[in-house]
Amino acid sequence: MLQDVDSLDPFLGISVPAVQLFRLTYDYLTDYSPVDNRPVPGLARSWTTSADGRTWTFRIRDGVRWSDGQPLTAEDLAFTYRTIMRHPTMPNAAAVRTFTSVTATGPDVLVIRTAVPTPTMLALDIPIVPAHVWQGKDPSAEPGDTAALVGSGPFRLVEAHASRYYRLERNPAYWRGAPKTEQVVYQYFSDSDSAVQALRKGEVDVAANLTPAQFDALAGDRRVGRNEARGTRFTELAFNPGAARADGTPVGDGHPALRDVRVRAAIEHAIDRDALVARVLGGHGDAGGGYLPATFAPWGWQPGPGVRRRFDPALANRLLDQAGYRRGPDGVRVMPGNGRKLAFRLFAPSERAHYQQSATRIAAWLARVGITVRVQTMSGNQISARTLAGRYDMFLGGWVLDPDPDFLLSVQTCGTRPDAAGNGTTDSFECDPTYDRMYGRQARDVDRVERVGLVQRMQRRLYADADQVILYYPAVLEAYRSDLFTGFVRRPTGTGSIAGPWSYPSVAPVAQPTPGRRGPGAGLAWGVAAGTLLCAAVAAAVWRRRATRGLRE
Repeated sequence: MLQDVDSLDPFLGISVPAVQLFRLTYDYLTDYSPVDNRPVPGLARSWTTSADGRTWTFRIRDGVRWSDGQPLTAEDLAFTYRTIMRHPTMPNAAAVRTFTSVTATGPDVLVIRTAVPTPTMLALDIPIVPAHVWQGKDPSAEPGDTAALVGSGPFRLVEAHASRYYRLERNPAYWRGAPKTEQVVYQYFSDSDSAVQALRKGEVDVAANLTPAQFDALAGDRRVGRNEARGTRFTELAFNPGAARADGTPVGDGHPALRDVRVRAAIEHAIDRDALVARVLGGHGDAGGGYLPATFAPWGWQPGPGVRRRFDPALANRLLDQAGYRRGPDGVRVMPGNGRKLAFRLFAPSERAHYQQSATRIAAWLARVGITVRVQTMSGNQISARTLAGRYDMFLGGWVLDPDPDFLLSVQTCGTRPDAAGNGTTDSFECDPTYDRMYGRQARDVDRVERVGLVQRMQRRLYADADQVILYYPAVLEAYRSDLFTGFVRRPTGTGSIAGPWSYPSVAPVAQPTPGRRGPGAGLAWGVAAGTLLCAAVAAAVWRRRATRGLRE
């Protein structure tokens, strides 16, 4: 990990490291097929829906037990969902927004009623917690120790040391079958170079989200296997188009020129996406365009030749000239009327090199069209705090894609802007009532073909608003010690990632561990027996903001 876990509370944790731990220690109503990401049974072994699509009846598996030995029943699922329904600003609240009631009508029967047909019912990415442990507790309070984290997943968290490591032991009674490896350790590194060196030395076995240079340099190492996953995320340049709370109250200190869609469009014309892919990503990725990549089937959409804002600095200059943003004596453009310079702050996360490299190139390109950019590098958490308050002009970030696009579409709705207490899920303060109506329709459309078409039309509207520039779709570059472990699972098959909770329960040792392998923390031996420890250096440098279930980079 290049970023620490933000919370071990399954109701609150929203960082990628936290979500990975939850996926290994808790179960979910349904799961996703590693073949094509379609929903498959999880705790629910089967389900039926009513004729009007508003009542879902799930049959819960028998014989599943919590790590403290207590049986898991439908009441645990009902308790989890009802808890979130009572806390609308909690992570995962968007997933239950249509629920009207959740009832356990028997130990193995869960009935969920919704106000409207809800096509995302089989994509509820919510960790199920034990009611007998959480009953009467404040779900918004951080758990005091790992002993309180009773789960039903393939592993159990037994040690947690912030900014050092998190150790999980396998659950021998797991209902799918005991994992083949005894332990998984997520180890924190301050930089990805250190993680790669640890991989070479055999101190860790998996490293994800490598830089292109690191990935390419491992090509000749016979001890190391590599994987390049495509179509799983996007990187954006997000603007402050006029930050406001959900009630419309303006907030923050964003530059007023960025409220002008003509300025935002000109900025996009000034950026060479192909150059970013070639020089920043080393060719490991694809140039951006639409909100969701074309490889994200069937939801992805890309602007056509007559719509795409291609790289054209001359056109960018003409657009700014026509809009009245004239160059001053120093070559920097100024706003019509008040003469304020087009000088913008650009925040770039410090955790990944590609953000910083992209920021440097973007600043140079915008200077050529008369826009000054001051790049400020800081941690993702610092950027999160500033953007949430609207105290920014532009920032670089990204999202990891859910199998269903509903959440990522939701972060562009008016209602996700923050309330007075600062709770919200907005990305760049997008607020378009027409888009909101389209979002509401897709959230109720159970006809998959119709919903796909609607989702693609929503992306066309987002592109027209130009509240963000989708710069590129970076490949996820991963490496693992193929001489020590085997059995990694790609999701989706053929193009997906191997570094994740869907993969680790299947991983098995193939050889004796390297002599002298040592684990995190003084005196902690890695591998109590031969080949029993998988240490995952998940270099995910991913940050999430607000109460969300999507994965924010």
